[in-house]
Amino acid sequence: MPTLVDSVPGDRGQFRTQDGQLIYSRAWTYRVEADSATQGMAEILLTPGLPIVNVTTINDGGLQLLAKAKSANQDKEYRKRWYVTVDFDNEPSKDDNNGNEQQQGSDPVTWIPVAEIVSEDYDEYSVVDINGVVIVNSARQPFDTPILRPTTVGVLDFVQYELDNQNAYDILDRNNTVNDTTFLSKSSKKWLLKVKKATLLFKNGRRWWSVSYQLKFRNSTWRDIRLNVGEYYLSGADKVYFRDNKKNPVSLGNLTTTGGDGGTTVTTLGFDIYATSTFSFLRIQ
Repeated sequence: MPTLVDSVPGDRGQFRTQDGQLIYSRAWTYRVEADSATQGMAEILLTPGLPIVNVTTINDGGLQLLAKAKSANQDKEYRKRWYVTVDFDNEPSKDDNNGNEQQQGSDPVTWIPVAEIVSEDYDEYSVVDINGVVIVNSARQPFDTPILRPTTVGVLDFVQYELDNQNAYDILDRNNTVNDTTFLSKSSKKWLLKVKKATLLFKNGRRWWSVSYQLKFRNSTWRDIRLNVGEYYLSGADKVYFRDNKKNPVSLGNLTTTGGDGGTTVTTLGFDIYATSTFSFLRIQ
């Protein structure tokens, strides 16, 4: 395995303009000792300790530069010695386009994301109607076939920059979470957050996460609502199978603890199927 010996600043550097931005580039040279005079160039370029293209950054005069290219030259006399040149610059990543370009020159982690509003169609099984009335027959029993209701949810698509001091798992943990408090003027559990994509980019002189989010709004919350029905009732700690006066099993969720009729209203039960989050990391307004 080749060995990294030392490094020296290169004698080549320049400022240039591109798309109205001032770009600074600088070369850095690294001396590598090979295992043999015939060792392959690819192995030399992969020597442990050398900068990694699109990963390694350096600070040069207060400017944060990212490694963009790496090349190697073999010493003509001492063939086991190689000189690896790494080119650094602060040019923004090419695939960086999130609608925030009007805020160039400021700190990207303070930018307010620009959202695209779309809608998404899906079908849901309804247990209550539009007025909140439980959907059951006149005997307060659920219908054999649930009502399948076509509906839509409002969706906010946006991208925001975040510091690179968090790892990918920190970002992925936010996926499929709902707001635990009021967010964007809507009460808890009405916003479902999706993480669509996260990319490490180099912009404005340093590395950032560019994270693509999706917020889905549902007015009835993202809890799973079920009819409170079944063929058993609880008598103390005992679960008792219930039959009516004709010995037929029934499905009444409002039975009393003795198996009697507990009233005319069939209730519903709500279940949390998504973890909650404060959404404090989101800057969308």
